Amino acid sequence: KKTSRGRRFGFVSFLSTLKESEICDSLNLIWFDSYKIRANPVRFQKDPERKKPDLVIKPQPQPKAMPKLTFRDSRTFVEALSDTKHPKKTVYYESIPDDKEWLLRSLVGSINTNVDYAHLEHMVLKNIRQIVGFRFLGASQAVITFSNRESMEKKLVNGSSVLKTSFSHLKPWKKGAKATDRFVWVSILGLPLIGWNR
Repeated sequence: KKTSRGRRFGFVSFLSTLKESEICDSLNLIWFDSYKIRANPVRFQKDPERKKPDLVIKPQPQPKAMPKLTFRDSRTFVEALSDTKHPKKTVYYESIPDDKEWLLRSLVGSINTNVDYAHLEHMVLKNIRQIVGFRFLGASQAVITFSNRESMEKKLVNGSSVLKTSFSHLKPWKKGAKATDRFVWVSILGLPLIGWNR
């Protein structure tokens, strides 16, 4: 609020063990840039019967005991990858004849860099009739399964506009086909537009 002279003022309440005069003296020493605070006790009380609230000092909460860590890995990401003390575990899966049957009627395609991964599966399954399955094989490849081997070979030779625009090259599945990279979604908050690149 402003006074008739244009000076700003406000009313505050204190919960302190200090005297009113001591608080005002301390506040009168404070400057904000070229402005000085002037503190005065109020001259008139709105309710003279109203008692000042008793000073209540709340007990400080006890700090919570931190759980003891049984193991803390202080290595960096690079050190963890280059560490040879703990050999990597490899899990092997023995394929059964049913697995080989659907893989033999599948194509492995390398996904183009400008393709929208979120809609790729739906787009491929919707636009090509003979396709019965779609699976991501890592971040840059996909396995496209057809209803039979003849339709798979026909599409490999003739192709379609969806397959040509979505994949850089297609080839029949072979035993050595594997994921060369991982597929993960990373959410980064506050990233400027200049950082939205590959």
